[in-house]
Amino acid sequence: MGRSVIGPLTAIVGRADPKLNVQAIETLGAMNDRKAVLCLLAPCLSDDSDENVRAAAAKALRRLVGGVPTRAEAIGMLTDAARAHFDR
Repeated sequence: MGRSVIGPLTAIVGRADPKLNVQAIETLGAMNDRKAVLCLLAPCLSDDSDENVRAAAAKALRRLVGGVPTRAEAIGMLTDAARAHFDR
């Protein structure tokens, strides 16, 4: 699987049933590409996420960035990404 699957996998996260979400998240974590980090924040930190989805997202984040960010850190990451996008 190449990097071209990152977009479709991130599109699945949060929009599919929990089992499919877990599979997509595990695959993103195994690909070891930091481009997946932002899409993993909500499933990891949301109280509304399925328990298995939350656990898979936390595991993937630990692999990708070395830990699970706090909600405040996640907001900072998202803000930085938005600024970088609009400053181009």
